[in-house]
Amino acid sequence: MAPIALSGLGFLLVLLRVGIGGFDVANDTVGWVLVAVAMLRLTPCSRWFAAAGWVAVVGAALSLLTWVEPVRWAPAAEYTALPPAIVLVALGIGARAGEARDGSVRRQATAIAWVAGGAAVAGAVFDLAVRAGFEGLGATTVLAAAASFVVTVWFVVLQLYLGRRTYLLPELTGAPDG
Repeated sequence: MAPIALSGLGFLLVLLRVGIGGFDVANDTVGWVLVAVAMLRLTPCSRWFAAAGWVAVVGAALSLLTWVEPVRWAPAAEYTALPPAIVLVALGIGARAGEARDGSVRRQATAIAWVAGGAAVAGAVFDLAVRAGFEGLGATTVLAAAASFVVTVWFVVLQLYLGRRTYLLPELTGAPDG
């Protein structure tokens, strides 16, 4: 499997919640490990992928903590690692697509990076405001969460689609993006 498609599969496992008897069958740790392995394979293509690999390692470590104390660590695992990982991988895809003059993919990846980053920040700010007692922001928080979900699904589908693009196959191209 192409590394970028493996990354998409890993993000899909991180997103899925398939509980059987209180156990998440689509385990986040396995998903984060797949993302980290994919990013390791893609590191020769872009420094963005190297950074995303480290974020995936943090995501795997945080998801392991959810096994020890799920109630306390589950929000940290999801909100800490997922948005920066999406932004970094999207920036890596955009950099490689730009070098390959694949404008459509570059624009999509750039949009994903901006919207994912913006939705994560907006969601966190609105959530903090609601917790601080500001009324009327609940709907805005839900809207930011919905935007984040839609962009994340778009991101996963894009990665699965890009599996055969030669500029994302490190064995065919090894030039870093500088």
